[in-house]
Amino acid sequence: MDQSKNLLTVGSVPKKMLLFAVPVFFSNLFQQLYNAADSLIVGNFIGEEALAAVSSSGSLIMLLTGFINGVSMGAGVLIARFYGAQDKKSMERTVHTTVALGVAAGLLLTVVGVLFTPQILRWMGTPETVLPSSIAYFRTYFLGSVAVILYNVGASILQSVGDSRSPMKYLITASLTNIVLDLLFVAVFHWGVASAALATIISQILSAALAFRKLMSVDTMYKVTLRKVRFDLPMLKQIVTLDFGTSFTYSLPVAELLASRFPVTLVLTLMSTVLSLLVSLPLGYFAGTHKDRLGDQAVRIASLVAISMPSFWVGLLLM
Repeated sequence: MDQSKNLLTVGSVPKKMLLFAVPVFFSNLFQQLYNAADSLIVGNFIGEEALAAVSSSGSLIMLLTGFINGVSMGAGVLIARFYGAQDKKSMERTVHTTVALGVAAGLLLTVVGVLFTPQILRWMGTPETVLPSSIAYFRTYFLGSVAVILYNVGASILQSVGDSRSPMKYLITASLTNIVLDLLFVAVFHWGVASAALATIISQILSAALAFRKLMSVDTMYKVTLRKVRFDLPMLKQIVTLDFGTSFTYSLPVAELLASRFPVTLVLTLMSTVLSLLVSLPLGYFAGTHKDRLGDQAVRIASLVAISMPSFWVGLLLM
């Protein structure tokens, strides 16, 4: 495989950034649509109470997704920097520490989610009439936390080295699988609300498996080797330091979601995610290669996108 096609230092920077950003946008779009597909199918085939149960967990799932994206992106900045510098040793330490952190975070999130789902849903003001179905749906969803985080970790590693198309393909495949399984479990087998979450889990396991199949088969410095997956404490400290800020930032749009219309906030969240990646990953990469001129050019392009967004946002809010 020709690795140069993913290098931001080869060819036109604006073209490379555009080719990088478009798949990221669609990846985030399909990731946010998991719960939307569950809601649509459950509402049509089970009823309004089941729809309310799934919909009540939508904002919590977006919070979870935002937090996970932040965790993945914090590590991605370091990976992009070491990839740009062609620092193989640091790259291997970062990649395998990130995977270890993803597994640990997924296990922790599973335990916390399964134990505290009833309390979380009550804090969110979920109606008592739909609370049992909401608990069943969200507890099942939390059982797939490891797969959700590992997909995002794998996608972040690939995006950090310039490959944003592979994660998009894997997520589209998983999203379509989720729809098929939703229809099978809910409409054909009549397994109830929790089966929609089960379909999502299976789909997310598929996306994680596809991402890690690629990462374990490539012959590059970012190759994942299972026996090397462990915590490197100095690298873990750097990753966690970056993760804390990005996780908090990615989770902020949920407050807007709770106070405004869903489609507007969804689009704003997607735009913010793409812009964040357009700034952070190229800058990390160019910092590693010491190509300041190209880094400045990347910042100007991202700034132009940011300046052009307000008019789009205002128009969207007035719809």
